[in-house]
Amino acid sequence: MMKAQLKTAVEKNIRWFECSGIMRPSDGFWGVAERIAVMELNEAEKKINDMFPCQTRLNAGTVVLDHRRADCALESALMFDLASEYFGRNDYRKIATNLIQFLLNRSCLQVTDPDSEFFNLWKWATPLFFDANKIWIDDNSWIVICLLILAQRGHEGLHETALSTADALQKQMQLYFDFIEQKGRNAKYNTAIFGVQLNPHWIGLATLALAFADKTRKTRNSYNLIRRYYDIVLDGPHAWDLDSLCKSASGVSWAISEFAYLSFVAPLVAQICGDERIMRVAEKAADILLKNQMSDGHFTSNHFEAPAGDHLADLIYTQNWATLGLYHLAKLSPAKVEYRAAFEKSAQFLIDIQDSSGTSLFDGCWRGMYDCDVGAWGGGNRFEGGKGSIYSGWTNAVISIAFLLELTDSTLSSWLLTDAE
Repeated sequence: MMKAQLKTAVEKNIRWFECSGIMRPSDGFWGVAERIAVMELNEAEKKINDMFPCQTRLNAGTVVLDHRRADCALESALMFDLASEYFGRNDYRKIATNLIQFLLNRSCLQVTDPDSEFFNLWKWATPLFFDANKIWIDDNSWIVICLLILAQRGHEGLHETALSTADALQKQMQLYFDFIEQKGRNAKYNTAIFGVQLNPHWIGLATLALAFADKTRKTRNSYNLIRRYYDIVLDGPHAWDLDSLCKSASGVSWAISEFAYLSFVAPLVAQICGDERIMRVAEKAADILLKNQMSDGHFTSNHFEAPAGDHLADLIYTQNWATLGLYHLAKLSPAKVEYRAAFEKSAQFLIDIQDSSGTSLFDGCWRGMYDCDVGAWGGGNRFEGGKGSIYSGWTNAVISIAFLLELTDSTLSSWLLTDAE
C-alpha cells in the first residue's frame, strides 16, 4: 500500500471536517455535530426529523444533525491530534484542544450529582431533546479510551475525568456480571443504562476502557471482569436480544459488524492484560471477518440498523471498525500475515471509494454505505444507518485514525504502554 495514498486520504478528510458544515465554527470551539444527513430520496426522512430535531439546513436536500455527542467529539479530537503530529500542524492540535474543552467545559454532559446512580457517567447528547439524557455504555467507553490516550499525548487535566468515568463503568459492569452469574446469561437485566449487553459493540468496548484505566493506574482491578467477558463472548447474544439474533451471520454467533468490533477491542485488551486466551478470541473474530471479506476489500453488511447485503459496504458499523481491528491484529499478531493483507485490502477499498464529488459538503468524506454492484454510495437508508448518514466520529474520524496509526507506525495503546514502561 502506498503511504502517499493514505496521507492524501487523511488530508482530504480533514478538509471535509473543516469545510462541510459538520463542525462550526471550524476550529471546534463548539464541538462537532454527530452527522450530516442527506434527506433527498431518503426513506427514513420522517423518522430522522422526528428523532433528531436539532438541525441546520445546508441545502434543499441536506441537513446537519447538530446535536453534540461526547464520543464523536473525542474521536474527532483524537484524529486531529494525531494529524497535528504527523503533518506538523499546530492548528490541528488547537482544534483537538477546542473539541476536548467543549466537551469538558461547555457541553454539560457529564453527570455531576454524587447522589445520582449515573454519577461521573456521560449523557448521550446536547441539547437534551427527547432521549438525549440517556446513558450509553459504548459512548462512555469511548470517552475513557480517548481521554486517556489524549492525556498521555500531552493534553493536561484529563486523567481524573477519564478515571472517574472508568470507575463508574466498572461499577455497572460488576453489577451486571454478578447478576448473570446468579441468574444466567439469558436472564433479562433491568437497568436504566443502555447497552448493558454482551455485544462487542457494548460491553466489549467497555472492557477496553477498563483495561486502559488499569494500565494507566498500573493495577489489575478490572481484570477478573474482563476475563469473564471474554470467556463467554463467542457464545453470542442473549436469547432475548432479537436484534442481534436475527442478524447473526450464517453459521456464526454474531453479526459481522460485531466481529469487526471484537477484532478491534480484543487484541488491545489482550496486549494490555498480557492474556493469550483473549488474543485467541481476537484471532477467531478476525478469521470470521476474513471469510466475509469480498475480493474488493469490503465486508458483508448485516447490522440490524443498516441495509443488509453481500454487495453493500457498511461504513458505520462494520468496515470502519474492521479496518481498525485488522490493523491492530496485524501489529500484535505479526505471524498472521493474512491479517495484514486483509487490512491493506480494506484500506485500499476505503481509499478508492472516498468521496471525490468536488463539493464542499461531501468531498473527502466517507458516507454510511456503498453499493459495490453499482460502484457508488447507495444501498438505502435507515434513520441511523445507510448511505445518507455521514458521521463525524464513528465513520470519518475512525477511518482517518486507522490511516494515521498506519502512517505513524503506532497503535491506540502505544502511548499508555510507553508511559508504563
